Amino acid sequence: ISWIKGNADNAARYIQLGEAFFVHTNAALSFTLGDDVKSVKGMRTLYKKGVSSLDSWPANSLSVKVYAEDGKWDQTYINFRETAAWEFEWNMDVRKLFGAADVPQIFSYVNLDEAKKVAINGIPFPQADEVVPIGFRANAPGNYQMEFEGIDSFNSQQPFYLLDRVNGKAYDMRTNSVINFYYSTSDPEHRFSLFFDYTTDVKKGGLAENKKKWNVY
Repeated sequence: ISWIKGNADNAARYIQLGEAFFVHTNAALSFTLGDDVKSVKGMRTLYKKGVSSLDSWPANSLSVKVYAEDGKWDQTYINFRETAAWEFEWNMDVRKLFGAADVPQIFSYVNLDEAKKVAINGIPFPQADEVVPIGFRANAPGNYQMEFEGIDSFNSQQPFYLLDRVNGKAYDMRTNSVINFYYSTSDPEHRFSLFFDYTTDVKKGGLAENKKKWNVY
């Protein structure tokens, strides 16, 4: 699970005795946890998945999970923030750390050309033609399931569409928040594109397909 300044999984802000965590910085510094950050919330609970019931879901925060057939899963987040930018920002984004080889991995890109992968992606409120590229990798071919959560935390008029760049299908995530897909190890890592208006040409997602050829499910 990941968390940055109130974005993504709120459960991740609570760290138990003996529980490990990573800190990523862009400069040398000292790091301390003083009495002022101690909390009795979530005591004796090791958070490894899910949003804590102690906190409400963050506003304008989208969770994307992917599951393998054996139940192993990974998760990434996309957040809309007024002050965010499309490039990587230390106070908005969290770089992707890849897990065990037998676990499917999902992430988004902040720069597709440079293949910068993030677990948490803070972006501005998108314009109609803007796209978030989403990557997927797994060590084994097979059937996988993708689940979108948190759509209700956005304005009800905000559309979400997901394009599968392999099978050519586009999904309306407000009506289909769970999709199933087959993965082959020869499939491109940039498997999906998340876009926010059906009139989008998805050029930022690296596609040239004519939108009139799409079928939305």
